[in-house]
Amino acid sequence: MMMDWDTSLFRAIHVGMKSPAMDNIIRVVADTGLGQVQAAALLWAWMRPWLLKRGQAWFWGGGVVLLGLAQIDGYGWATLIAAVLMMGMISQWPSSVARVALISAIIAGIIRLGVVKIFNRPRPSNLGFGTPLEPLYGPTSFPSGHATTTAAIATIAIWAMIRGERNLWADIALLWMLLVGFARVYSGVHYPTDAMAGWCLGAMVGTVVWLWLGPTTRLDDQDSASTAATADSA
Repeated sequence: MMMDWDTSLFRAIHVGMKSPAMDNIIRVVADTGLGQVQAAALLWAWMRPWLLKRGQAWFWGGGVVLLGLAQIDGYGWATLIAAVLMMGMISQWPSSVARVALISAIIAGIIRLGVVKIFNRPRPSNLGFGTPLEPLYGPTSFPSGHATTTAAIATIAIWAMIRGERNLWADIALLWMLLVGFARVYSGVHYPTDAMAGWCLGAMVGTVVWLWLGPTTRLDDQDSASTAATADSA
């Protein structure tokens, strides 16, 4: 019964909402969920105060953006735009929050690799009407890796921004998480429940990581700035 519901909703999104213009938007949204884009952008955001002190932030930021040019799937432009959007979204995050979000995404991604082997669920692209927008990242789909790491990052942002009374950024993080999950279904590589499971797994990991590291996480960059200043004076 659940599979019937899952397949019907997948068809409604993947087939019923399909359009050339939407395809291009979805490619960009989905690529903000790529692990390499997320990791590179979060690492840049974490090190940003130190890089700014040395006038190197734009240099290394350009390196993150150039990830898009390294793609071999024919849609490098989408990853390029995704990297810019990802950097823009997290550029206002405190560097310490970016560090915790990076840790959360790595842990969630590792756990997801184990879960996907347990369930071994074939991708919906195996259905007769499935026409994926991209090459497949492996034959199994449950849970979605993009949705998992995105939720792990967004959960850290939500906890941090609520604590710091920056609810707009929490809302943006939540919207981003939902859009990436939707994009994976639209792209034809995941069932809706794959995305939902990824959201749940990522949110659980993000919450545990925040309970672990959140109480000692500063919501400003004074600690990073002072560290850089100390290094300069040494």
